[in-house]
Amino acid sequence: MDSSTQQLAAVADWQQVLAAAVRDSAVLLRRLQLEDSELASSIITAREFPLLVPEPFLAKMRIGDAQDPLLRQVLPVQDELDKAAGFSLDPLGELQSNVRPGLIHKYQGRVLLLAATG
Repeated sequence: MDSSTQQLAAVADWQQVLAAAVRDSAVLLRRLQLEDSELASSIITAREFPLLVPEPFLAKMRIGDAQDPLLRQVLPVQDELDKAAGFSLDPLGELQSNVRPGLIHKYQGRVLLLAATG
């Protein structure tokens, strides 16, 4: 197989992996045999934090372990919404600098244009 064929195969592979990724918290918990755990009751909606877990990443998680560090990286739980002392929703102080969507004017004589927003 030549290199261009390998590159095309790699593109198709990651696209297939992405298409088959788990996007539902309930499905993820069921796959990890955690649907009846305390963790299930603390899941927040996908509107707040969308979920996308590729199968190869899911395969590295420990079945039945609600404290699995890989699971905790991707599973949106209620704790995510708790306010923590000393932390800010705008740590860089850019909210007031957003003069228009996609344009940040934080420093005199300089602007940052965001080519993609949302």
